[in-house]
Amino acid sequence: MRWSLQLIRRFMRIEIKRHRKRISGLVAAAVAFVLVSAYLVGRFRLRHFPYPDSMLYEVVFNWDGGIKSLRVVNERTGLEEKDRQLRRMIAAEAEKTLPSFVRSLGLSRAQGTLYCYLAGGKEFYAIECQDSAEGTSEIYDPDAKKPLMVAAQKGDVAAIKELIQSGANVNAPDQHSETALMRAARLEDSAALSALVGAGANVNAKDSEGRTALLAAVEARNIRAVKVLIAAGAEVNAANNKGWTALMAAETPEIVRALLAAGANVNATNQEGETALMVAALFDTPAVVKVLLTAHPDVNIRSKDAQTALDLAKSGGRSDVEALLRKAGAVE
Repeated sequence: MRWSLQLIRRFMRIEIKRHRKRISGLVAAAVAFVLVSAYLVGRFRLRHFPYPDSMLYEVVFNWDGGIKSLRVVNERTGLEEKDRQLRRMIAAEAEKTLPSFVRSLGLSRAQGTLYCYLAGGKEFYAIECQDSAEGTSEIYDPDAKKPLMVAAQKGDVAAIKELIQSGANVNAPDQHSETALMRAARLEDSAALSALVGAGANVNAKDSEGRTALLAAVEARNIRAVKVLIAAGAEVNAANNKGWTALMAAETPEIVRALLAAGANVNATNQEGETALMVAALFDTPAVVKVLLTAHPDVNIRSKDAQTALDLAKSGGRSDVEALLRKAGAVE
């Protein structure tokens, strides 16, 4: 197995480097993915893994002599990867790559996005993170960021108020169209968020991936921020570029209740035809499923892959969730 992993990693590097001059890094990775997957299927008899089905993951990081924060985003959904085992494996590979990656750019402090490619299935994974500054990974020096962004990320309310009084644009975006409000939405302390809302921040602005501050707060499991944003008029049914709403991303009963109470559409579907109930049936606790069921969703909606919430619960071995769905009227 160790020899096979070394072969796979070497093969992916060769394919990416071989095609880099002719096509983009992402297309090169796709070529490598197809070839490596064919090799793996023949050798290891991979078992089908229906979700997640993305080959590309974005690892959003904050580096200051070491990793301060790291978030794994599924490219298909545009949200933080829900499968904990897969998230840990990708994060571990990224952690091995980041030190040399940051040093190659001559920076001691950095924030940005590292792209990691996945090949394999439920029984086996091969992960390769782009470790070249000439590749598709993005990186930038945080010292060049707007002061209001820095203050919002730190939760420095005094600095936020002072900057706004001095004329700082509360809705100014960074290079990814993210605003100070979106950064503050991830903080456990909602004081900075409230200060920005009070200063007129647009609660429904979207970043380059279609993420709103509300979706950022939900991803961070931040119930305080969710309540502040809803009270400020956040659109609870706003979807990102992949069609995912805040309700689909919610992982705690408290947040699900708050979103439903604010009018979240329990039957909304993403680009794959998946509802919040389908996602919860595979990944979330029975408590989350119970709260969703109080909104009387259509339990027999099928995704574009012809999967129902019951199908997903069964495929994930979620007998407790399966029982809840059957009681709510789910059928084979």
